[in-house]
Order: sequence, then structure tokens, then C-alpha cells
Amino acid sequence: MGRRFRDDISSEPPPVSPVADDSEGESAPLGVKLCCVVGVLVGFDHVPFVTNALATGRVSALVTFVAVGAFYSSLLYGLWMVRHWGWAGSMMWFTVIGAFSVATMRYGPAIVCFLLVAYLKNVEHVFRDARGYKR
Repeated sequence: MGRRFRDDISSEPPPVSPVADDSEGESAPLGVKLCCVVGVLVGFDHVPFVTNALATGRVSALVTFVAVGAFYSSLLYGLWMVRHWGWAGSMMWFTVIGAFSVATMRYGPAIVCFLLVAYLKNVEHVFRDARGYKR
């Protein structure tokens, strides 16, 4: 009553499919791409301040805005490329900016930020699935 093993079964493990890279990976959902576009448009809200900093020669303010803009751009890149760190950073970024907008009574940007946070929370599964992969 013993089990019979077939001769064609090898002791080697089955082949593993390769990890999808950026060229083969799934692209971001349309809503996430729209969030990135809205994020760029929200960034244009700071153009008058940067222009004022240039005109008045406040170099420290200009350097700060360039650094913050580079960080913000990297977050939008992470969202566009479906990277988990882009999702997590954008959730924190839009929450903080929304809270500051409420504190300064700028309710339009606050509403936009909180809508972005709500949508990104809704599509969290896309970014959670991407956590273990090269994305």
C-alpha cells in the first residue's frame, strides 16, 4: 500500500517566473496618474512666492523651495511608477499640506489634498502589491 512515484518527477524545484521590472510591470491606474497631474497643478500654486523670492533676492527661501520641490517631485514620480514609498510619502505629504491649508484658512487646497488622500487610500492595494517587487 505504498505510494508509487513516477520516474519523470525531478528533484529540481519548478522554474520561477522573473520579477517584473519597470518595462514589464503594470502601469499606474488612471486615477493615480490624474492625482499626479493634480499634484503638479497644486505645485504651481507656489510659483508667485518663488517669483517674489527671486525678485527680492531671498536666496534662502529660494533654496528651500527648490529642495522641497525636488522632494515633492520625487513623491509624484513614485506615485506614477507605482512605488510603495511614493504612495506612503504622498499620503503623509497631502495630509500635512491639507492640515496646514485648513490652519491657514485656505479651504480650496485643503479639499483637494484631502480628496487626494481619500483616493490614494482607496487604491492602497495597488501599492501594497508592489511592495515586494522591483518597482
